[in-house]
Amino acid sequence: MQTIYQKKLISRFKIVSTIVFVAKFVVILNIMPQFFDLAQKTIKLEGAWLGADGVNYLKGFVSLNEMGFFSKDESLSYWPSGYSIFIWLLSKISESSAFAVLTILQSILFSFAVFYLAKALVDSTLIKYSNFIFLAIILNPTLTLSTLVIGYETIVASIFVLILGIIVNYSSNHTNLTYTLFSVAGLVSIAAFLQPKFLVAGFIALGLIYQFRFKRSKNLKFFVVSILILCILPTVLILRNNVAIDSYVFSTNLGNTMNIGAGPNAFGGYQNDNVGVPCQLTGTPTDQSNQLTKCVLNWYLHHPEQTFKLFFNKSVLFWSPWLNNGFFNEYPLGTMAHNPWYKIHPLILLSKNGLITELIFSPLGNFVAWLNIIFGVLLIFYGYFVLLKSGGKSRLSAHVAATVIMANWAISLLSIGDHRFRLPIMGMSLFLQAIGFKTLLSKGKAPMVDGPVLR
Repeated sequence: MQTIYQKKLISRFKIVSTIVFVAKFVVILNIMPQFFDLAQKTIKLEGAWLGADGVNYLKGFVSLNEMGFFSKDESLSYWPSGYSIFIWLLSKISESSAFAVLTILQSILFSFAVFYLAKALVDSTLIKYSNFIFLAIILNPTLTLSTLVIGYETIVASIFVLILGIIVNYSSNHTNLTYTLFSVAGLVSIAAFLQPKFLVAGFIALGLIYQFRFKRSKNLKFFVVSILILCILPTVLILRNNVAIDSYVFSTNLGNTMNIGAGPNAFGGYQNDNVGVPCQLTGTPTDQSNQLTKCVLNWYLHHPEQTFKLFFNKSVLFWSPWLNNGFFNEYPLGTMAHNPWYKIHPLILLSKNGLITELIFSPLGNFVAWLNIIFGVLLIFYGYFVLLKSGGKSRLSAHVAATVIMANWAISLLSIGDHRFRLPIMGMSLFLQAIGFKTLLSKGKAPMVDGPVLR
């Protein structure tokens, strides 16, 4: 039974979550329409802003509208087609307002996910962290404003926040293993439908959940069924592409993406000229993608020093701040130029002042940028070890959060360094950072309670 304090906390979280959604709803209603000419058709983008890959998703949406689910358009096979399919399905509800409906749903999902996690924390031994974690996630400007953008990232971020809430509930004995495995599998299946690379984190997370409860083969059938659930929606992408382009693949851009971030002239991020590794390409786009993937991996194995340097660069880009003040040799940090927060960032606005600009781009500004990266990463590790040290089932939350973060980071190392790739796992990273920072404020003493409810 909840205490009065717990009920007040939950009520506060509900009010703030609702206010955040209502504020974004007002913004959605006031976003100026934009028009894009795609495939000889003009698209009116209303109620949403365009994200980094937004044009590609719109192209996929247009081709699905014109040619149906098995459209052969390259935009649906070169990139994973899940997000374009999602928009296309929403257009069946309201064709004229599909994009506004999309951003409204993304905003509802985000507010609900953060509220769900906070509510779960209130009923756990982590109750004293709940305020800190809730505010850190829901008021993070980049994460919360990105729900107004055409892009899969915040849906996946919301899904991972929901998964954290489910894990916390399971750790507090509010849900059983079967529900936890199946619900996590279903949510990761949706995430992998939008971006298949999250299958890696999903498989590991399900294994951790199962192994945490059962050390042997007891109830193995539940784990097997959860894996099957996880694979359902990503399989739809493979089957669609097999009919459309006669290839059992999620997409055909893997090799090209990896090749951009590799080679003797690469710096690890996006660049258009003089990049890649030598590779003899033949056959279909799928064949060429597979050949490039093998060539890139082989190059990494035979060039350890250059590989280490590229991996370092990609790590810096992955964790870099949104504002590029030239701290990293003028390298472009990523593809977040369409970040709504970037457009109204106080430092961007202040940079119009000459003195402020000099300060931002000065050695002191560069030092602050590096400090932001180092301190942010260290806080993640510290938060992780705080949960491990706490013992009990809280360790499972730490393991799952760290798994999602590390898997996404590792995939970025093998492909391209880009701070936009951090967006889908920001809920997880902010969760661990908030725990680490709150513990530091408590002079290194984790403010845990004795049981699943406040004593």
